[in-house]
Amino acid sequence: MSLDRRQRIEESSSDSSLSAVIAEIELVTSEEVSYSDWYEMDEEDMPDYSGIYESFSALLEAKRYADLIHLGRFLLEKAAAQLEMDDESGSISSQISDCMEVVAKAFELSDLPVHQKVLSAIELIREDEYDLTDDIRGFINRSHPESEWSKVADSLFGKDKEGKNTIGSSSDADLLDNADWIEMALERSGRGDEAIAFAHRLAEKQNRDLPYISLL
Repeated sequence: MSLDRRQRIEESSSDSSLSAVIAEIELVTSEEVSYSDWYEMDEEDMPDYSGIYESFSALLEAKRYADLIHLGRFLLEKAAAQLEMDDESGSISSQISDCMEVVAKAFELSDLPVHQKVLSAIELIREDEYDLTDDIRGFINRSHPESEWSKVADSLFGKDKEGKNTIGSSSDADLLDNADWIEMALERSGRGDEAIAFAHRLAEKQNRDLPYISLL
C-alpha cells in the first residue's frame, strides 16, 4: 500500500477522505474501455482499480468500517457500465472483486449491530449482478443470533421494533422482491411457520412458485 495514500487518509478528516475516495471511484468508473481484436481489453486503456483497492485497505487499517461498507455499494453502482463491457478474462471484475474482499472484512470487524450489518450486506449483494460479493455472502452465512435474524426479517417486512407496520411498510411488490431474503431471515430466526405462511401469501397474491428456495 502506498504510504502517501495511507497518510492522507489518516491525516485528513473523515468527510474529506471519504469524499476523496468517492471522487476516485467516480473517476475510474467513468473511463471508457476498448478492446483488441481478440476481445481482450487493451492494457493501456484498462481501468486501474489499484488505487481504490489501496484506499479501501487504508480505510480498513483506520477502522473506518462503516465508510467501507458504504463505499462498497457505491463502487458496485458506479462500476455497472464497465462491468457490462468486461472482457472474457474478467479484467475489471477481478479488480472489483479484490476491493469487495476488503469490504467483507469491514463487515466482520464492524461493531455495528449484527442485524444492521446483515441488512447492509443484503443491500450490497442485491446491487451485485456479477457474483463479486462471495466473501460478503460468507459473512451472512456465519452463525448469527436468532434475535438478530428476527430484526432483519421485521425490517424487510417494514415493521418497527414493536412489530407494528411503519408508515413506509413494504408493499406486496416489495415483499416479492425481497422474498428469498425474508424467508431466509425467518428460517434463521426460528420463525419457520411464518416463513411458510409468507411463501403461501406470495403464491396466492403474486403467483410465486412453491416451495420457496433458500437464497444462499
